[in-house]
Amino acid sequence: MAVLQLRWRWLFFILFLQTTVEAFVLEGSPTSYAQFKRWYAGMTDSLLFEFKTTEPNGLLLYLDDGGIGDFFELKLVDGTIRFRFNLGGGAMLTHAGVNLHDDQWHRVELIRNVEDTILKIDEETQSKVTKGTDYHFGNYSMNSFVYIGGIPSWYSAKLTQMSLPSVFFEHHFKGSVRNVVYASEDGPHRQQDMVEFKGIRSNELDACKHHDPCQHLGVCISTDSGAICDCGTGDYDGNFCDKEWTPAEATFRGAEYLSFNLQSLNAEPVLSSSDQISLFFKSRQPNGLLLYTGKGEDHLLLTLKDGGILLVIHLGSSSVEKALKPAKVRFDDNQWHKVLVHRKVREITRATGFCHFSITVDGVYTERGSTTGTFNLLSSSVLFVGGADHSVGHQGARQHSNFVGCIKKVEFVADNMRMDVIELGRTGNKLIQQQGNVQYLCQEVEAADPITFTNKESFLALPSWDAARSGSIVFKLRTNEANGVLMYNTGATAQGDFFAFELLDGHVFLLLNLGSGAVKVKATTRRVDDGQWHSVSLKRSGKSGRVTVDESAVDFITPDEKFSNLLAPNVNFQRTNVGKLWFADELEELRN
Repeated sequence: MAVLQLRWRWLFFILFLQTTVEAFVLEGSPTSYAQFKRWYAGMTDSLLFEFKTTEPNGLLLYLDDGGIGDFFELKLVDGTIRFRFNLGGGAMLTHAGVNLHDDQWHRVELIRNVEDTILKIDEETQSKVTKGTDYHFGNYSMNSFVYIGGIPSWYSAKLTQMSLPSVFFEHHFKGSVRNVVYASEDGPHRQQDMVEFKGIRSNELDACKHHDPCQHLGVCISTDSGAICDCGTGDYDGNFCDKEWTPAEATFRGAEYLSFNLQSLNAEPVLSSSDQISLFFKSRQPNGLLLYTGKGEDHLLLTLKDGGILLVIHLGSSSVEKALKPAKVRFDDNQWHKVLVHRKVREITRATGFCHFSITVDGVYTERGSTTGTFNLLSSSVLFVGGADHSVGHQGARQHSNFVGCIKKVEFVADNMRMDVIELGRTGNKLIQQQGNVQYLCQEVEAADPITFTNKESFLALPSWDAARSGSIVFKLRTNEANGVLMYNTGATAQGDFFAFELLDGHVFLLLNLGSGAVKVKATTRRVDDGQWHSVSLKRSGKSGRVTVDESAVDFITPDEKFSNLLAPNVNFQRTNVGKLWFADELEELRN
């Protein structure tokens, strides 16, 4: 019966479309869209429209169930239509067509036949079988309107009520549309009329062809009132991108970060075949998490490490790292630096993908790499800037301390989607969560005043270090003395756990016992009793770790026998008489 009903609908389409309806033209500006009545999307139903464009990218159609989970999204990506939808059994993805930005008319048909969902582009057909038992599309009274060409700007206040919030940031469609046909509350399938719109043109005159007034890489858009300029997220604003614009900046002091978490909203992740991340930062600290994004174990991590930049990419079953640390150049010099990361995925088989990536700092220093694994798209359901929620345990993020310094112009681009995270946070967008007191201006984060130990009885007691299985400590020292205790702490007394830093003959040593026997690690190759500041860091994960003094790093591993948890949570790790120094000099910036 369902198949018979569908056949009758297509006979109606054939008769109805013998007369071509006049097209409407979308200008493609960031605010343009066409709104139509709700689609009465039955279990055997269809929606049809035709489009023509010369632009390879743009949002064609979107509708959802008001944020419960169901949605339909159609967009052009590099001249191919990508169709993503969810009918309650999990999101599905397919694509069809090639070179669809050829300025010719193309017919798009979405066909529902119970568990089968079909995408038809001209004569090409792709189908997906929907998982689950509920094949209904939301609830008609709560479903959104049908949007063609873009999402209205007022949706920025209700992103948390969308099933696919990232669609709001998609590039708007520029081109012509006609013959929008489906069933609404008015009855059977019919040609639908717009109920709201913005940026709809009454003619196709190309004002930009005769005169492009846009400066500083602004994109010219032809409208009925003439040429306008889309300045994007560059450094210029104004009608013609001729006025310098100061981007939003944010100060992070080690306890703050910005984030979005689509999974917590029961929303679908951002999917893309390519993405680009760019940001500016300045800091005095050698280490700090700049950005983290991903879904599950798949992630991208960008961090300051020992004054250089470290990029970590984990996709499928493979992981790769690239470090940028040029000779005689450090990025913790309290100057602005730009970082640009680009990834592009190419499908090898249905289960295997190839990812090429690059990282560039200040447009000068570049590293490239690639990885293969069990993936075919890049996926991001969480994004953190300036730090991360370590209690949740996002893969890889817990090993890195939060950032201290200033960050600006954090742009996350995924295929056609683009968002400026700092600007969204500054304007209070509900999609962005703020941890701590983020100041939306760049304030100087001064280094901590040094602590001077003036005699043999001087010491400093610090709070407990919660580092049962992993953790890090960073500090700087300056001295002219060759010998002295820098730091000491006991853990589980019954097992003999302890760790200590000491100076011996001008060299830094780490002494460590995790309950299975002590190790002594010489961390320096050159003496540090020269009256100059030296950076010392200890990073430990399980029974292994690394101690670094300035740019010299030494890895260590403790004995296997009776491995215990140094500084377990139930141990009162109070640094009493820590650093009873036998010299009169200074420590600064002790952090853990």
